[in-house]
Amino acid sequence: MIITVVERNYKLPEAYRERYIGSPCQSWDEARELVCAHLAEVEDEADFCMEHTSRGREYRATSKLTGELFREYFVSCVELY
Repeated sequence: MIITVVERNYKLPEAYRERYIGSPCQSWDEARELVCAHLAEVEDEADFCMEHTSRGREYRATSKLTGELFREYFVSCVELY
């Protein structure tokens, strides 16, 4: 099993918004730690939520002042056979 984390940063120009962060993770806990490390950069200005989806997990960071969404993290799994 390989777990990947993709960041979508709405503060960047559209062509550069999405990127893989870190290397592929071996567990869901490792992926969560990677996301939390990146969310810590904006913890003073953002509220966070996590949601389970059919593809994996999705984390969102929204502005405490305006409620505007400015970062998303998509954690998904690829099964190896």
